[in-house]
Amino acid sequence: MKQAPPPALPVVVAVVVTDTRTLTDSRPCESSAALRALTAAALLLPGLQPALAQQSNDATSVQVSRFSQDYTAGNTLQAWTLDFRSSHALDDRYRLNVGLSQDSWSGATPVTVAPTAFGGNHPVLRNVAGGTVISGASPVVNGKLWLDQLLQPVATNADGSTYVDNRREFIMSSASPEVRQQVDVGVDFNDQNKHHTLNLSHSSEPDFRSLHADWHSRFDFNKQQSTLALGAGLTHSDIHATLDHNLLPYLALNNQDATLVRNGSDVRRQGRRNEQMLELGLTQVMSERSLLDLGVSVSRSTGLLENPYKAMT
Repeated sequence: MKQAPPPALPVVVAVVVTDTRTLTDSRPCESSAALRALTAAALLLPGLQPALAQQSNDATSVQVSRFSQDYTAGNTLQAWTLDFRSSHALDDRYRLNVGLSQDSWSGATPVTVAPTAFGGNHPVLRNVAGGTVISGASPVVNGKLWLDQLLQPVATNADGSTYVDNRREFIMSSASPEVRQQVDVGVDFNDQNKHHTLNLSHSSEPDFRSLHADWHSRFDFNKQQSTLALGAGLTHSDIHATLDHNLLPYLALNNQDATLVRNGSDVRRQGRRNEQMLELGLTQVMSERSLLDLGVSVSRSTGLLENPYKAMT
């Protein structure tokens, strides 16, 4: 007699498309209703409900997402993300969790925000046969800005007349395509009255590398009427930021936690960042209708904490 094959590992594939240009037109209520309708329809498929009821605790998911944002005409920031997650039970107490993700970024990046009258994007006007073309993307982060008596920005017309212009714009800087890759590994331990979790992750991209580890424990006692939670985390990051030569004169580079490395026309800002976290929590069931929850968390960050690509106007 042939034995029936073991049930296949459930696989969930999700595709998410996000575009900030359509956020103002989104209708959350309608989207939620549509999601509920699709879920209800999927549950009616033959054989799906028994499979969901009898499936093991193992699971695998794949998610693809796209992000796009238009800052100014012709300056679009785009990002694609591929995320893979898998959870596998090693036995009745231990579980292994693995995650792999990759982000791909491209497009212009804002370095600061300034009034439109400031002219921070340094446009260049060129007369061509069909009219006037505005080009150029060299950022200017400091300069002169005229204000009226109410401290409102004042712009100047071609004929020399002035007017109040309260608009703001992003000052853009060039950004080469970059790829970030991350690996996550975690182990869960479950027992009758205690639960432990250990997670390790490593993230790498051309100008930033980070290593993170965290541990969390939960203990149930007093007939599971009381719960004690403990946690700790460490993160170490190495920063190697290549600065835009157009933006370099306007950045404050005197941070003692960073060093400048020059290689020809390229200038790199290097530094390290360290973060530590501790947390403690206590939960107590007081009665059928009341619950006491106490918690405290302490975090400490040292090193190069600022964004090396941002400036203040």
